[in-house]
Amino acid sequence: CNSWSKLHWYLATPWLASPHLQTLFLGIHGRPPSFTYKRQLYTVRDGGTIALDWLLAFDLEDADEIISKDSSTPLLVVVPGLTSDSDAAYAKHLVHSMARKGWNVVVSNHRGLGGVSITSDCLYNGGWTEDVREVINYLHRKYPKAPMFCVGTSIGANIL
Repeated sequence: CNSWSKLHWYLATPWLASPHLQTLFLGIHGRPPSFTYKRQLYTVRDGGTIALDWLLAFDLEDADEIISKDSSTPLLVVVPGLTSDSDAAYAKHLVHSMARKGWNVVVSNHRGLGGVSITSDCLYNGGWTEDVREVINYLHRKYPKAPMFCVGTSIGANIL
């Protein structure tokens, strides 16, 4: 994949090399950036509802546009951890940072999280990958020219 050759490696700050220390530091000292997502409710095949919370690169410039279908701007899909949603501090830091770098970012909240009601008999399950698969396929069909990347945190990484 040509996109991988353009990526840079992550090197942790030496005094925060442990992921446990990074989590603790963010919890104590991290204030999440202030911004408002654009929410899209997506209905999966079984009638369940997933909240897709968007922060587009141009949202940071106070533009009020919709992502174009022919946009080749990279798209990052964020899958949160077990009980997290798009309002978690770590998610907001990641989303804001990537939007500032010119990416369009969407957080795929799990069923029943992020303030969305349960609308089907199927509840959120950390071992169920179909919801994320369906969301990624939907986004790929809707924005075929956008290079797509996914990041999962904790159980979100396992789901991916």
